[in-house]
Amino acid sequence: FKLITMFTMFMLTVTSSSQAQQSPTQADWFSCRHSLLATIIDFERYRNGLGDPGLDTRLKGHLTTFRHQFDALIAPDSSLSEPLRKQLKQQWQLVGRRLGAWLVTLQQGGFIDQEITYQYQEQMTEFWKQLNSPTLSPGQTTPIQRLILLLQQSNLRYLDPSWRLAPYNNLDLTALTTLTDRELAKSDLNDKNIQRKWPLLRQALLREDRSMGFIVNRYSNDLVDQLLRQPDTTAF
Repeated sequence: FKLITMFTMFMLTVTSSSQAQQSPTQADWFSCRHSLLATIIDFERYRNGLGDPGLDTRLKGHLTTFRHQFDALIAPDSSLSEPLRKQLKQQWQLVGRRLGAWLVTLQQGGFIDQEITYQYQEQMTEFWKQLNSPTLSPGQTTPIQRLILLLQQSNLRYLDPSWRLAPYNNLDLTALTTLTDRELAKSDLNDKNIQRKWPLLRQALLREDRSMGFIVNRYSNDLVDQLLRQPDTTAF
């Protein structure tokens, strides 16, 4: 039950960070959203048995990162109002309880009730919507940041088509992939790894028989990691 214990520590107990001493920046909000998406994807892989041998470590890392980032965003000395901080914290705790029940069931080899899955997705979708409110983040995401979130959402949609997260909740996987392709073409990124792997990932995402799941999961991670290392810009 190591994973359950880790989950309880990092998900159900949300405390205020003493390190947050200035208003959150746009980059802070992006980092929080990125790590939350990474956490959602990790749980989907875990649920579907698609995790690699290092999934526990990766999952713990994303949970830890998100928890620290979220704590800083809702700290008393941040620019958020008290009602908004309370709302975000309460919604996250709802999600945490659902995830906790989910993990316990999986660890014990039990069947995940569809109602639990539905409630978890509904609550996480609402939490994601709150985190993406235009009133929270100062400024818009940069092109690199948009690409990262697009790749993550495409990966998540591939794992489970029922995930519909803002601002792409009205796009199907084909439209998401086409949008990502267009954004990458506009970026003109001079990175050989991205140029080599994206066409393969694009093909895998659009494959109707969904027979290239390994490529989707592996290359999505690789491209996101590569983009995170790119110099940040405000426009292509």
